[in-house]
Amino acid sequence: MNVVTADDRREALRTLALKKVGLNTATRDFNLFRIVSLAQRAVGADAARFSIVQDGVMCSICETPEAKDCHVENTRDGLHVLDTGKPYVNQSLTAKPEAEVSGQMLLGQPLEAYCVVPVFSPDRQPIGALSLFSNKQHDAESAESSLELLNIYVRLIEDSLLLRSMSVRDVLTNLFNRRYFEEQARIEWRRAMRMQVPLSFALLDVDHFKLFNDSAGHMAGDAALAAVADVLTQTCSRAGDVVSRFGGEEFSLMLPMTSGKSALVVTEKIRSALNDAGIAHPGTKGRLTLSCGISTARTIEELESGSIDSFLENADRALYAAKGAGRNCSRHFQDIIEEN
Repeated sequence: MNVVTADDRREALRTLALKKVGLNTATRDFNLFRIVSLAQRAVGADAARFSIVQDGVMCSICETPEAKDCHVENTRDGLHVLDTGKPYVNQSLTAKPEAEVSGQMLLGQPLEAYCVVPVFSPDRQPIGALSLFSNKQHDAESAESSLELLNIYVRLIEDSLLLRSMSVRDVLTNLFNRRYFEEQARIEWRRAMRMQVPLSFALLDVDHFKLFNDSAGHMAGDAALAAVADVLTQTCSRAGDVVSRFGGEEFSLMLPMTSGKSALVVTEKIRSALNDAGIAHPGTKGRLTLSCGISTARTIEELESGSIDSFLENADRALYAAKGAGRNCSRHFQDIIEEN
């Protein structure tokens, strides 16, 4: 029997919090970099970094060039910041040496002082840290004043994450919006080409949704879309999967490192889960259902010769075929091609 530990729960909450703000190791956010650079200059540090924790490891999101050789966030004291929610400061490694940190170099000189300040997500989960590094010792008074100043920049990062969360989310369903989906699709497309792994897309459409709205009203229709979104979120739980509201009653999935056969398994799980949810469709006198269309870039050749748009178009054609096959089913574009 698998035992879920407190560490497992913390990690799960952090992963969920990161997903809500659309942060991962591929994120490139100029506003966050600007805040980190300003924090470095404000306290007179030699280097700075904003990191997030993924799978128990602090991973850099943005850093000043001088920070690349310092990795104190993954030491015991650095990671302890995430568990306590309190900053850690070592103002002089000469006076208070640390085995995991002493010996690290900064700008060709030994690292002498650093601090790690926790960063919280909008739902108050500690998800990362702002770290500052110096090759000069700091006295207690200057370290304390620097920490007070850094708290201002941590708040700026947290405010930026809140705005980021609002900008990448659909208001009704709380799923990612289409703009974020397309942004992440470009990242995953490049990764699939580099790693030579399959990448699957799926488009899902609520069946007879206009009839639902006509029968029950738009307020009930909005509630139904939110319920479908909950099913999608619970079913597509892998860290790399991206679920979005594509528009109206249409949703999209991006499934990295997923074959066409495996993608079909995912969409069938979604259909089954929605059926189990038992959402009544007043227009058809049955249950709310989904039709699903899938396309998969299977080889490096298909990735190089195709595009995200072309594979989404293929998924749309497969969705159209699923509608034509009686709805409430999944079709893969490749199967349609082989049938014809």
